[in-house]
Amino acid sequence: MKQILIFIGPPGSGKGTQAKKIAEKYKYRHVSTGDLIRALPNDPTATPEELKIVNEVSFAGRLVPDWFICGLVFRAVERYVKLSEYKGIVFDGAVRTLEQAERIQQYLETKDLDKEVAAVAIMISDKEAFDRLTKRRVCSSCREIIPWNEETKNITACPKCGGELKIRPDDKEEVIKTRMVDQGSASLQPILDYYQKIGVLKIIDGMQSIDAVGRDVEKALL
Repeated sequence: MKQILIFIGPPGSGKGTQAKKIAEKYKYRHVSTGDLIRALPNDPTATPEELKIVNEVSFAGRLVPDWFICGLVFRAVERYVKLSEYKGIVFDGAVRTLEQAERIQQYLETKDLDKEVAAVAIMISDKEAFDRLTKRRVCSSCREIIPWNEETKNITACPKCGGELKIRPDDKEEVIKTRMVDQGSASLQPILDYYQKIGVLKIIDGMQSIDAVGRDVEKALL
């Protein structure tokens, strides 16, 4: 299995769920840029410029600047890639534009990690993404995301810590419509083309059950 795993896909595709499963099973460090961004308002080291970006851009459903995301990724590589407790890093939601994909790959080349990359694209239709996002929930305590499906729709408390489940502030319908323009299937195509061109792309059918998607992800990576 490659050392740097990059999970991509439309919002609600389940890439976060699958990224966490792979990280836990194979002792990789899971890095969700979405969680890092949402945590910035409570981070005493966050700069005024970063806080402005979070408040004005990300919570409105728009993408944050490429340099901002790339900086998070670069710091994560510096922090975790050489730690003996991890076999690698699973990036969840780190690449959402072609420029991010190219800049991150160029950075990894400087670290001799460009041959250690696998990009896992979990793909669903935009309609399916919209339906999932308007119904999924997040734990108010541990931030665990609970996807909406037949297996989870009747859950009333977080299965991980027992915390209260709420709709995420960026999962409101008007916000999701904006996100689908920026992060839907059409916007992902140049990224898929790029990773296909450099020979690291693995495409997974995300319309299946969570377990079936998980099996296909493992098969593709192993």
